[in-house]
Amino acid sequence: MPTNNDSENDDFLSNIDLEKIWEILKKSILWMLILPLLTLSVAHIWLRYTKPVYESSSSLKLAIKDEGVQMLGIKQLITSNSINGNLIGEVEFIRSQIIFNSVIDAMDLWVSYYEQGNILEAEYYTNAPFKVVDYKIKTPGYYDKKFNIKLKSQKEFELSFQTGKVLNKQVYKFNQTVKYPGFSFKVIKTPFYKKRFHNIPFYFKLNSRESLIRYLNTNLQVGILNRSARIIGVNFRDFNPLKAKHIVHVIDTTYLQKTLENKKRANIQQKKYLNRRLNEIEDSMRNYEAKIQGFKLKLKTNNINEKLDKSVQEIEQLIKKKLKFTDELAGIKEIENLIAEDKELVLYLPENTSGLQSLTEILKKISKLQEDKKLLDLRATSSSMIIQNINQQLNTQKAKANRLIAKARKGIYKKIVDIEARINALETAFGSLPEQEAEFKRVQRLYKIYEGYYLQLLNRKAEIGISEAGIVPEFDVLKEANIPTIPISPRKFLIYAVAGGFGIFLSFALVVIRYLLHNKVTNLRELERVTKVPVLGTVPRYRHRKLKYTKLLVHRNPKSSLNESLRSIRTNLAFLLPQSRESSNSSKTNIISVTSTISGEGKTFVATNLGGIIAMSDRKVVLLDCDMRKPKVHIAFDEENDVGVSNILIKQNSLQECIKPTEIKQFDFIAAGPTPPNPSELLLREDFDQLIEDLKEIYDVIMIDTPPVGLVTDGVLIMQKVDVPLYVVKAHYSRKIFGKSIDKLVQAHNFRNLSIVLNSVKHATGYGGYKYGYGYGNYYGGYYEDNAQKNGLLARLFSIFKRRKK
Repeated sequence: MPTNNDSENDDFLSNIDLEKIWEILKKSILWMLILPLLTLSVAHIWLRYTKPVYESSSSLKLAIKDEGVQMLGIKQLITSNSINGNLIGEVEFIRSQIIFNSVIDAMDLWVSYYEQGNILEAEYYTNAPFKVVDYKIKTPGYYDKKFNIKLKSQKEFELSFQTGKVLNKQVYKFNQTVKYPGFSFKVIKTPFYKKRFHNIPFYFKLNSRESLIRYLNTNLQVGILNRSARIIGVNFRDFNPLKAKHIVHVIDTTYLQKTLENKKRANIQQKKYLNRRLNEIEDSMRNYEAKIQGFKLKLKTNNINEKLDKSVQEIEQLIKKKLKFTDELAGIKEIENLIAEDKELVLYLPENTSGLQSLTEILKKISKLQEDKKLLDLRATSSSMIIQNINQQLNTQKAKANRLIAKARKGIYKKIVDIEARINALETAFGSLPEQEAEFKRVQRLYKIYEGYYLQLLNRKAEIGISEAGIVPEFDVLKEANIPTIPISPRKFLIYAVAGGFGIFLSFALVVIRYLLHNKVTNLRELERVTKVPVLGTVPRYRHRKLKYTKLLVHRNPKSSLNESLRSIRTNLAFLLPQSRESSNSSKTNIISVTSTISGEGKTFVATNLGGIIAMSDRKVVLLDCDMRKPKVHIAFDEENDVGVSNILIKQNSLQECIKPTEIKQFDFIAAGPTPPNPSELLLREDFDQLIEDLKEIYDVIMIDTPPVGLVTDGVLIMQKVDVPLYVVKAHYSRKIFGKSIDKLVQAHNFRNLSIVLNSVKHATGYGGYKYGYGYGNYYGGYYEDNAQKNGLLARLFSIFKRRKK
């Protein structure tokens, strides 16, 4: 006999059984078809009841150039937060509440309309059959509340809503004011109203600003598409594609407006400053104009001597310097006010400012800190450490700026005082000149000076106007917001592909798991792998009909594969029995025991039909049922278990009284008899040995059906007294680990002639084959661990399919 491999059950990866895999594949073919269909069905149901999400997107190229500033050559000292700044800051600005509030105010999002379905709900964005107008909410609790509405007719509708545990329901007319203590509104029909909407459940919500901001913030996605090209992508997701498109369009428009407003803010503040200065100079010019007019009425000539001209020219130069310093003082005062009021520093310093380079650097730092604080305010609270740190830096820089401004103001005042003293000295020198003529000349000169300075300020104001008009937005919408037609989620093709792939994976995983969890002997090759004990032969399945209990079958169809297999076993037994080594005339009786590991493996079936085959070879055979806990031999012969082995061992009946004939000549059996409380003790008595000796005088072969050795020890006691112990293993029923138990049994008790019979094997020979099956343990109770195995629905369906195919 071949040597078997003990480690096959442990190292299955190194010894993959392709034949077993193919067998499992054939058994699992139905599930392999059902699982992909099942996963695809689940995917279809999920897609059917999942609302599609649409995404509208746009691409913005950010760049704004001040063409007026570049054309006029004006250098801006401090710039506002423009889109030329940090792109991340622009992304945060688009997602800020400033933009959200503007979008909410620009769009009609305050009321949402829905049609309530059995599972899903559909939103009506601009095509609702009714509209809620003139709504006033006095109690904030009615915001975001569900108001159910049913259109009853062309004139009436039913309104219902929950207030605590109270359901409010009432019928109203269209255009009628619905009044409650906490709110009021009207419901009117729209051009989309149709009769088919009657009795369809609708509901609407009056959205609060907070919920709308959360809605925009949740569904809006803003990201940098190309940093070097300064391109930002704006995406918005919603169940309604038209609504998503409109929101993206309004966000783009609002962002453009806010960006231009920020850019023009500096020019607006500069114009305010110049207007104040122009008003002051106009007042001075009006005074001098009145004086000149008065002098012209008194003086008849305009001739002035050279000395007066020189003095006046010198005074003119001094006055120009004084005006220059006065302008510097005004500019410094404006910057000081902006710092004190914590406003953005967006002014131009006067052109002739000197000695203020350090102030310029400080103002740049203050402007940069203000820009950083503005961006952080969108993401952090005022109590955060980074905001507090920026505030501390701002206070430090402002203190430095104020100190420099005070120092500069003091220096400018000193210069102005010196100029005024010089002017007074020159004017005193005119005492020798005609007083009226000198005064006329002086007033005329002052008027010209103020006139020139006034024109200069007008030019500066015109330049700012040109600069403001020259702000050219390069806010290019590379991709305008579109109405999406294909949802981004769920993606049907991807879902079906994943579901189908997962179903196929489950199908093959089922095969792999069945293979990995397969722990039963299915064929002769597997049995030889798991045990070293030689296999005497195999018994095929009985396929004619399913037998509930063991039956004697060999006399019914002598040419069946069952009979042939048992004849082969009988022939192999001849090489193991002691009689084969003696002369043919020897009268030695052979004793054969049949056992198994657990009940249900077919030991009684093998013992009964093997005994019949041996008896058909013209030898007297008797079958003893020593399985007194679960006697079944009598059932195989359709007899009663009234007397038997237990009666003989307790000497209640004689041997002849217990021997019963069978349908086969020379084949008798002795039933187990009534179940005793101590079957093991009965078998240990000398009475059992005497029973064997008495049977040897009558029969050529004694077959003993013993209890399963995996459950009780009775079988081992009998196996030690027989010539050949047979061990039955059932295909597709007995576990592989039973092979190791058989090997341990041989080693522990030194069973030299122990052989295995593989029962219920699927034969592929031309004999036709038989399949038998019976529920061991359904009669007279079971052993300690007996569990009746039942064929499942799938197994029965397979069997029906296979029979029809044949």
